Parts: sequence; structure tokens; C-alpha cells
Amino acid sequence: MPRRKGYVEEFEWPARMHSLGQQWRDAWVTRGELPKEIVKSWGVLLDELNAVVAHIGKNRRLCEALLQICAAADEASVGVGIPVSNPAVKAQRVALLDRFQAHADKLLLPRDSGSTLCELIDDSKVRVLPKMHTPQTGLTIRSFSNNLALCASGEIQPEWYSFPVSTQERSLNLLLVPWPESITPARFVSSREPVSANTFAPGHFGLFTIAEGDETDISRQIVDLLAEAERQVGRIDGVILPELSLSEEQHGLLAPKILQRSTFLIAGIGHCAQRGRPGLNYLRFDVPLSGHDFRVSLQQSKHHRWRLDKSQIMQYGLGTNLHPESEWWEHISLIDRKLMFVAMRPWLTMTALICEDLARPDPAADLVRAVGPNLVIALLMDGPQLAARWPGRYATALADDPGSSVLSLTSRGMSGLSRPRFGATRSSVVALWKDAKTGVATENETDQRSRRVGAFAACEAPLLARKRPQLPRAYIGQRRENRRQCHCRGRQREGDAR
Repeated sequence: MPRRKGYVEEFEWPARMHSLGQQWRDAWVTRGELPKEIVKSWGVLLDELNAVVAHIGKNRRLCEALLQICAAADEASVGVGIPVSNPAVKAQRVALLDRFQAHADKLLLPRDSGSTLCELIDDSKVRVLPKMHTPQTGLTIRSFSNNLALCASGEIQPEWYSFPVSTQERSLNLLLVPWPESITPARFVSSREPVSANTFAPGHFGLFTIAEGDETDISRQIVDLLAEAERQVGRIDGVILPELSLSEEQHGLLAPKILQRSTFLIAGIGHCAQRGRPGLNYLRFDVPLSGHDFRVSLQQSKHHRWRLDKSQIMQYGLGTNLHPESEWWEHISLIDRKLMFVAMRPWLTMTALICEDLARPDPAADLVRAVGPNLVIALLMDGPQLAARWPGRYATALADDPGSSVLSLTSRGMSGLSRPRFGATRSSVVALWKDAKTGVATENETDQRSRRVGAFAACEAPLLARKRPQLPRAYIGQRRENRRQCHCRGRQREGDAR
């Protein structure tokens, strides 16, 4: 930190930057004069416009000016992009009327090219988004800020949504529904056979699709599960269903019934490829707006195709329809690559991923690490959610850096279909939780009456001002005779309370 003559001492610097950021923000709101320190640092930058980038590290005067502007801008941006917890509280009502906050929220509104806080810099060059977590290990460019995330532009478009809530509740209760109950190998069919002289030679590939399953209206069953969950644990904030769990028609019947209970819905939806045309695999995030009679329905497509190799074909028993000597790629469209961040409370910003998107570093992982959402929800069409399998490994990576909590969910049908060659032949684990503090917790779905019994997960965090972002405290449990709860403390975003 700066220590030269004319600068405050190191131990005073953080508090000074906090004060300087607030002055800068107030000056923007009142259209007053900028703080002298900001004007001075900006003058240094103008003097050094022709500096060679490789030599900046040796220019102490320029480095100090850059650090001061960066830190002050970060402190000036506390609370941007996140909703207040209770508009009835006077201090928060003032925040609602803050012109700086309102302008930042306006800049974040998704456009054709996504969201960004930059007003004068085109998003094709760089983006700036709100930030929920600062890495607690290592030292990277992401370690320089607490409230702003610098995001390189790429093929994926981030979209930021902030939904105000009028509650002081300090927990997030989720109902996890591992639907469908059963999946047969016959649903995995070829949509385009491998083309070669030796049709099924190793190294050649084909395209597969997953045929639609039972189209029965299941909305009544899930609403009954929701009512039972509310009876057991109280208010339920959201209902989560895994990848490809619903058809478009089933979702259309279910969503209104869930949202009318003031509960959001995240569900994997799709339909199979037909006549050579690719199918669709996407998630829907439906949110009821507090105090309004309408909902917001968001959609995000899968970013990567599922590749089935010989080991997976054998594991799931798919050899009848998909030849194990070829590689098979999921026949879906990959248009419209975007990643949604949904800020629902001062301490909670969520994002959702579909299966392979959790494992692949491009294009979403760098964006997730930059923003550091409090909760990452992964909708999977996968085998049992065991800590040693790939979802547990990649969840651990996100829990370590940037410190997000990760929840993965698969269906009971896929969990039961999985028969690995080594280890346990079957497992009923359908969900996995990982955070930065307590490690991995998994959830079984052993009750045969699965239409009446679901898995429950809850995240709880006190809304206290913290020096650094904090993950929520989390509980994950399940209704059964010997009910188990795994308590997980993490880090919570301070939000506008700071």
C-alpha cells in the first residue's frame, strides 16, 4: 500500500479509501466537486498516458494513483446491483432514492449484448459487474476489489437481474424435487448415426437425443410436496428440478401454481431432436415479484453438449441404442450463450448452470469466478451425487475460489440408472452441497414414496455489516425417520447494510 510522503500511512489507508469512495459517490449524486485526492490521481494518469504497460510496475507514482482510484471506485460502488432487504426501513428507503444506486441499476438492465456497469467503455472490450465474493486464497486480479468485478468480454453474455424483496427473513429454504422417478435406456436414441467407412469405428462420432418421457401433468404432485415442505420447515422460497425434468407443456402447467405461493421455480426443460433438427436443453428461472401480480420468466440455454463415451454407455446401460465403440454427442442447439445472475436479497445472488457447464472452464467459469455469486445451482442429468465424482470436484473448486456455495441436483431416475463397474452398484444420492467452510454434504432419496417425500435444503445468514463478503450459513436435510442436518457456515454479502 502507498507509504510515500503526501499519502496516509498504511494502517489508515483502507479507512481513508472507504471515506474517499463515499465522498466520490456523494459528489456524483449532488453534482458537486470531486475529492481532491481523486483529481490528483487522475492527473497522474493523464501525465502517464504514454507509459509502456510492461513498465507500469516500476512506476511507483503511477501504481499508487491507479490503486487509489481502483479502491475508491470500489468503495463508492457498495451495494450496486443488489436489492435492499426491507423497503420499510428508513435507511434502506434512502438507499432506494439514491440516484447513484438507481443509475447503476439502470446500467445493469440486460440489453442485447448483456449487462455491464460501464457507461463509456463498450462491452465488446470489457465489462464491470457487481461482485459478491473476493477470493480468500491466492492473489489474482480478482483480489483487488470487494464490490466490482472486472470481466473480460467473450462469447458469453452476462445478464444481471435484481428483484427487490420486502422481507427481513434471514434464510433461504429450497425444495429439491429429483424428478423424474425413473428413466429407461430406451429414451437415449440416435438422431444421426456415425458416418464413415467403418460406421462404428473408434474415433468416430454420432449424435444422440433423449426422447420425451411421461407427459403426465405432475403439477399437483409437486404442489403437494411444496405444501408438505411448508408444513415441516415453514416458508419455502424456491422449488428446484434437475436438467430435462419437464417438458414445455409440463412447465407451463406447473409454474403458475408455484409462483402463486410466492415461491420461485428453477427447472430444466427441453425437447428432443427431430428430423435432423437439434433439440433444446435449457433452464427456466421464474420469479414472482414482491408486491406485484406478475412474474419474471428468465431462460438460459445449455452451453456444452453432453459427450457419451464407452464407459458412460456401459454405466447407464445404453449399448442397445448407442454403439459403445463410437462417441456420441448430445444433439442440441448451442445458440444464445448467456449466463444469468439473479440478486434476490442483499446477501444472496444466485446463478444456475446445466450439467457440463459446471465442469467446463469456458465460457462460464471465468465469469462465475469474477462475480462470485453466493449460490451456484447446477441442474444435472447425471448419476449419484457422490463427493468423489466430478460434480463434487468442480463444486470444491468454486467453493475454494471464489468461495461460492454450490448445490447440484440430479433426478432419481438417472441416479438409479447408473451402474458403475467399480464401487457401489447403486446409490440413491441425488443432491450435493459444497461450501468453503464445511466441505461436502450429500442427500439420499431412499424413501420409496418419492411422490410424497422430497429433499429439503436451506441457507441461512444474518444480515450484518461485514468487512468482507460472507457466504450464508446453510442447512441441508431430508425427511426420513432418522433426519440428518449438515450445518455449513460460509460467507455473506454485506449488501447495502455496510
